[in-house]
Amino acid sequence: MNTTDLMNAWIENSKAAFEPARQLGELTKTAFAKMGEQQMAVAREYMEFSLRGMQTLSTARDPRALATQQVELVKEFGDKMLANAEAYTQLATETQAAFAGWAEKATEAAVSKAGEVAKKAA
Repeated sequence: MNTTDLMNAWIENSKAAFEPARQLGELTKTAFAKMGEQQMAVAREYMEFSLRGMQTLSTARDPRALATQQVELVKEFGDKMLANAEAYTQLATETQAAFAGWAEKATEAAVSKAGEVAKKAA
């Protein structure tokens, strides 16, 4: 084995060793981006709820109508928050599955590489 072969083997092993870390970084980046999008959606819902609540208060002329509008507004907001909670649960499930798949692939690759090294050493 000459120096070029040794360097090529070292480079190949380095790439193989860092690939799982790169993949983990991509998974993490995607999960954080999706979570950020969902959090922004929830923040928009809170802002809209507050704005509509203030509009309802400022335009109401009858206490009964005000109460009815507020109940409708709170129900609508509750439905949206329930949908957001379901979206968070879906994201958590998808993320867990992606990380489990990553861990399984990384483990299989490590075991395979260890087997190759063991065969070469023997």
